[in-house]
Formats: sequence, C-alpha cells, structure tokens
Amino acid sequence: MIVSFQAATCGGTFGWAAFRRHKGRWNLVWRYGNGQRSIAKAGREIRETLNILRPGDPRCVPTGGTKSRRWRWDGHKFVAGRWTYLNPESFASPDRHVTCYISRAATSCHAMSPSGPHYSAHLSRGGAVSTCAAAVPSLEEHCFQQWDNELPTLRYGQRTTVEGFRCTSTRKGITCIRASAPGRGFRVNRHEAVALGG
Repeated sequence: MIVSFQAATCGGTFGWAAFRRHKGRWNLVWRYGNGQRSIAKAGREIRETLNILRPGDPRCVPTGGTKSRRWRWDGHKFVAGRWTYLNPESFASPDRHVTCYISRAATSCHAMSPSGPHYSAHLSRGGAVSTCAAAVPSLEEHCFQQWDNELPTLRYGQRTTVEGFRCTSTRKGITCIRASAPGRGFRVNRHEAVALGG
C-alpha cells in the first residue's frame, strides 16, 4: 500500500510511504520525504511524477512541465530509476546535436557538430521566424549558441508543449511551431535550419 502525504499548502505533497501487510497488520517498509505531484502503480513498480518550477514561477503555479520516474523494490529497499521529462522547456535531441529553449516570448533551437557548421532558428510569439547558418564558424560568421550538455532529451516521436509553443522530435530534427498557428515555425537538425510556413 502506498500513502501520499498531503501538504497544508498549494504546493502539493511532502512525501510518500510504502506499507506491507503482514499477519493482519500494515508495516512501514519505506518512507520518502520529497514531495510529488502524483504517485501511482505502474505494473510491479511505482511511478512518481513531479511538477517543474521555472525561475520566476510562484510556488503554486509551476509552468515547466513535469518529470516522472519509476521506483522498484529490490528486496530490501526502493530504488529510483531515471527521470523522464514531460513537456520540458529546455531539451536536446536524442543525438544531442540540437538544443532548444522555450520561453514565454519565443522558442529557439541551435545545432552544431564538433567541427562542422552551426545552425539556429527562432520563433517569436507573434509568429516571426528567423534562421541562421554558419558554414565555417568563426568570430565573424557564427550563429548564437546556447549549449548545455545536461539537458533532458526529447525522444524521437515525443513532443513538448510549453507557453503555446509545440516542439516535436523526429529523426529529421526538431520541429517547433505555435500551437495556435501550426502553419508557421521551423525545423532544425545538424545539417540545416529551415523556416516552415512561408
């Protein structure tokens, strides 16, 4: 039996515990102190989901999406798996050649290979699209790059929707559009940055 402890504020919960029934009594076998958005059964495992607070978010209004992970019992204790990010605001392509960032005002993606060209694309909330290509990056010719090797990956076939922008990951690259006006946007991969929708 899993019990979630409700917080006395709008912040959600402040932990969960697992109990095992033995000889007619429920005995505590595990207690975890961090809060979560939800806790649920997933086969023989437990799925924990958390809201993600972005910088500037009020404590009770998270806008950074969610992340989930599974816990499994190893015979002595629960062991946590890796986080899976749902609707992340910052992420990388599975090959990590593209990184993307979504804000309230715009979304942008940047692509590069270790010794190859740089590409980037930018989509504003108003629908304006701009792209950049630097075949031989130098101080005079380059595309602005924001890079973070620790970003979560957006797996092929997965999408994220944040602040009205929707980005989808495929083997052709990352495609980002305005969710309310899907005709305009861009696609970025390690070989190109292409404006979509005229």
